Amino acid sequence: MNDLLIAFLVSSVSAMVLAYPIYRGLIALKSRQNVSQYVQEHAHKQGTPTMGGLIILAGALPCLAYWTSIDGLKTTFPTIVLVVGYALIGFIDDFVLPRMKKGSRGISWIPKLLMQIGIAGVAVWLSSDVFSLSAITIYGLRIFLILFFANAYNFSDGLD
Repeated sequence: MNDLLIAFLVSSVSAMVLAYPIYRGLIALKSRQNVSQYVQEHAHKQGTPTMGGLIILAGALPCLAYWTSIDGLKTTFPTIVLVVGYALIGFIDDFVLPRMKKGSRGISWIPKLLMQIGIAGVAVWLSSDVFSLSAITIYGLRIFLILFFANAYNFSDGLD
């Protein structure tokens, strides 16, 4: 229980300390969200800084580093693959594409979903020791749950 509490504190403190500098850096980079013009109720969200996932990453990576030192890389590596892979998708979606193509709102949903499925599939495969027909069903369920939770906030915040 002590290790879990320490991991939580490492994550929380890291995110709290780095949140404001990351926020200010995103504003300086002019990393702003283009909100869909079809929903007038969300017009006030125009210009909200994107890439807030960097704050989550600032908490997750030190926590994963701490947990790796306790439990070993073999058990935490699938989670590291998932976190870093999804962070790369977010970086491309929020920063790279909008700068490469003016007016772009990022990766369209089909390629983004396929990338997410691929990364989730790799993470699930790395975390499994068994491969059978019944395991494939469980892998599919795990991938679905990862996709569900990864996208739940994006769909509910109204910016995408």
